[in-house]
Amino acid sequence: MAKLVDTVDARFDAYLATIRRQKEKEVTTMTNLQRMRKELSPARRKKVTARAAQLIAEELTLQEFRGHKEYDREEWKKQWP
Repeated sequence: MAKLVDTVDARFDAYLATIRRQKEKEVTTMTNLQRMRKELSPARRKKVTARAAQLIAEELTLQEFRGHKEYDREEWKKQWP
């Protein structure tokens, strides 16, 4: 998860640098999400939406795991073969 955060931070920093060069004015870190989405191509938007859904599903799975941490190894095998 930390690697993902580092990757996202690096990409966001690169995006901000690009905006600064294009606009040649001060850019705040609070970027309008709707404006960013409009700038994306439809294919890229679809890919971003799919990745977001995947991350949400993984997080829900992790929450389920944390909620069932009292199970022992044998109970896990029965519950999730």
